[in-house]
Amino acid sequence: MKVPLARGSADPALFAHLPEVDRPEFVIASVEQIFERAIRHDPRSLQKRIGPSEVGEECTRALAHKLNGDAEPERALQTKAWVGTAIHAELLDKIIPAADPTTAMYMTETRVSVGEINGVEVTGSCDLFDWQSGTVIDVKTKGRSTLAGHRRHGPGQKYRVQFHLYGRGMQRAGHTVNTVAAWFIGRDSEWSERLWWYEPYDEQVAIDALDRATAVAQLVDALGIDAVLGMYPECEDPWCAWCAKPRRFSTTPTAPQTTASLFATA
Repeated sequence: MKVPLARGSADPALFAHLPEVDRPEFVIASVEQIFERAIRHDPRSLQKRIGPSEVGEECTRALAHKLNGDAEPERALQTKAWVGTAIHAELLDKIIPAADPTTAMYMTETRVSVGEINGVEVTGSCDLFDWQSGTVIDVKTKGRSTLAGHRRHGPGQKYRVQFHLYGRGMQRAGHTVNTVAAWFIGRDSEWSERLWWYEPYDEQVAIDALDRATAVAQLVDALGIDAVLGMYPECEDPWCAWCAKPRRFSTTPTAPQTTASLFATA
């Protein structure tokens, strides 16, 4: 087993006298295996049923695949998504509840039913709801370049649909909803670069998205997934799991990134 070493690490030959299970390479591989297994078996990664975050898919092919219950093509390990999940857990499970113990002004990770697609109920989890102001807040973690894009162009239709669906879910649960908002937190940027986006809640945005998804689901039921895919060209989104270039979605294991490779051309 060969593990890339950071500059300054000891020569592996210095550990040759140890049993294999005691050598650094074995320890590193064991620790990474635990990490990778946890990410690949996270409930979010295994979910096949469509949720509010996917109803607004602009790519009709991706929407059709999800409505058909297809699992996404396996891709390289997504540590960015794991970082986002960890930030959600820290913020919504610990920080906000600890800061709001008496007024209960904020509702966190509230399960909601946002409507139906082709007769099937769609449920999801609303990150944060300020019931006094009637504000739905969804928390997103993004890299610096993506943050800059949202700052220039807004969150995009897929996210807008998601926020309004959560608004509809809270409304259907008996709450007054006035505003939907997104809080974009940078994974690799300073606090000063955080971004907020918000607009008045509009139930019609959610209804239109559910109606569109229902129409696609009915096409899939009537014609089959292959026929529906043949009706729509691949999209241009490089991050689309179904239309992206193969290099972004590979099942080939990659060597762990180390400072050794970072200094390879130094």
